[in-house]
Amino acid sequence: MLRFKKDNIQYGQFHLLNKFQNINHATFFRGHNDLSFHQENMKASLNLVSNALGFEHFVLPHLIHSNGISITQSNFQNITLAGQCDGLISVQKGSTLVISHADCQAAIFFDPYENVIANVHSGWRGNVQNIYKSCVEKMVKTFSCNPANIIVCIAPSLGPKHSQFINYKQEFPQSFLPFKENTNYFNLWRVGEYQLLQSGILKKNIEFANVCSFECQHDCFSYRRNKTKLRNATLISLLE
Repeated sequence: MLRFKKDNIQYGQFHLLNKFQNINHATFFRGHNDLSFHQENMKASLNLVSNALGFEHFVLPHLIHSNGISITQSNFQNITLAGQCDGLISVQKGSTLVISHADCQAAIFFDPYENVIANVHSGWRGNVQNIYKSCVEKMVKTFSCNPANIIVCIAPSLGPKHSQFINYKQEFPQSFLPFKENTNYFNLWRVGEYQLLQSGILKKNIEFANVCSFECQHDCFSYRRNKTKLRNATLISLLE
């Protein structure tokens, strides 16, 4: 992941996406100013990143840890609420899809041939429900995307050393067992990668930040670390 700083805002961009001129994307780190995209501070934080990096017309879901994906578009107000879902897909130029996260995976999807973007929130419940498969299937069905063309990039999230699930026998399907490390720990990064590969995404088109939100307390908020309500955010927009 490439790292940048502008107007005291620290953010990252993915190698696989940074070469495309018709999208804007970023994962925002907490930085020295503790930039946070929690409910009470969302509008102010979005205004900051809008002024610094040109994002505008934000579309936000109400996250519910589901596999629900919405085809959405901005009403070209400052903020458009997309309702209850955990993934957004758009072909609308000028709008920005926003996913807030602390430990959960935020995954950007981009088809450069059909010019389709998506932004998906996947906690462990999203992994269990295979929300990545749901996103790919909806991109294919609605916009005729070819999974082999879709690029997927996953922001900092809970790493395998801290992904303990004591009740995994009740919470996880048998298909997760190959990703169990140590007694009760699971590598959710590899779970996500496996689900993407099974959905037809090519390995060369998948990029994980490989940054653990629990460990990197200077960059990332982590619910597991201290039960915080503060959130990082990952954004993507199609440019005019």
